[in-house]
Amino acid sequence: MFFPMPMAVTDRSLKRATLLIYLETPPGFENQIATLNLTTNRVTKNRGIHLSKVGLIDGGKWHHIDITKEAKAWTRGEWLNNLGLVAEATVEGTHIFHFNNSQLGQNSSIERVSIVS
Repeated sequence: MFFPMPMAVTDRSLKRATLLIYLETPPGFENQIATLNLTTNRVTKNRGIHLSKVGLIDGGKWHHIDITKEAKAWTRGEWLNNLGLVAEATVEGTHIFHFNNSQLGQNSSIERVSIVS
């Protein structure tokens, strides 16, 4: 997920940044536990931002991920080699959701990822 940071936003003015990801439960995976992982997609080295276990419910659910630390680093210009974020969810090693914004042309899950400012 990549978008330019508005120039009016600074490290001091940014109080909280939350990324919302809608994780749609694929048929047959209801009531299972998934691992939701969010990492940076940097040229030099990817870095984990968030890792959690989430319960899959029939239909799906919104997950709120605190990305305040990364957003503050972004305002300070620390993301010079940034290609955005990668979000993925797995159940016992099976990928049920993957979004890499640097591969938008190849991504079938784009409609399931929303950025709310």
